[in-house]
Amino acid sequence: MDPIQKAKGDLWRTHNVSIGGSTSQIVLLIPANERIPFEVQWWRKKEASIVAVDIDGNFFLRYCDGSILLLKQGSKSLQMIAKSEKEFISMIE
Repeated sequence: MDPIQKAKGDLWRTHNVSIGGSTSQIVLLIPANERIPFEVQWWRKKEASIVAVDIDGNFFLRYCDGSILLLKQGSKSLQMIAKSEKEFISMIE
């Protein structure tokens, strides 16, 4: 089973991710079969797709190498927060 799909069922009780001393509340998890490529005018890198969104409108992107990157709303800078989807899911408390 897709790890995101499995975690989606637990989102009602486990939905916080700690990142560098702050906490993000996940409000949406997108399973692999429902994802579309992340496309904005300034994004000229390799393929990525949105796997999660937090309450502040920040995106968690799955990059083509499998890592999960955080894109904060209004920013063009990315922060790698997990090496894989499984690692990202394990961060949700």
